[in-house]
Amino acid sequence: TVGKFYLGQFLDDRHCSRIRTLMAHYTPVQILFERGNPSTETQKVLKSLLPSTVQEGLTAGSQFWNASKTLKTLIEEGYFQDKENANSGVVLPPVIKSMTAESDSLGLTPGENSELALSALGCCVFYLKKCIIDKEILSMARFEEYVPVDTNIGKGIKLSNIFTKTNQRMVLDGVTLSNLEILENA
Repeated sequence: TVGKFYLGQFLDDRHCSRIRTLMAHYTPVQILFERGNPSTETQKVLKSLLPSTVQEGLTAGSQFWNASKTLKTLIEEGYFQDKENANSGVVLPPVIKSMTAESDSLGLTPGENSELALSALGCCVFYLKKCIIDKEILSMARFEEYVPVDTNIGKGIKLSNIFTKTNQRMVLDGVTLSNLEILENA
């Protein structure tokens, strides 16, 4: 969907199960990454799952921004200006605001578990600015938090109640989805 951003960060296992599942659910057309940063395992997964996807490495700092620079740029550029009340100033969208430190009322300090997600957003903002479409896309303020589908299943739930607490959902990982061709034929 054009203009929709899914923001999140997560730890993955040695088989890169979560990144495989993410790529199966949301097949990207282009991948931007910090040059020299993806692990060997991640690079193998991206090359094997997405061989025809454009993958571009960006320079840390100047192109792939840190979380603080991202928040500063989002506020200074006025992407989220309230159009009805011009005097109200910039208000960050709720998902981005939830990723800032609670002690910072200005929203310039990243939260402790959001630095990677905000840094990745900074990379996207840089790229959109380079393509001269940053104002159009970011001003839509269509941000959602990405939480891996397997994150909360089974945590603190008694075995006898697991199906009632999870609404009888089944999580299929990326390898299974690919083998079954569920998303490709849908």
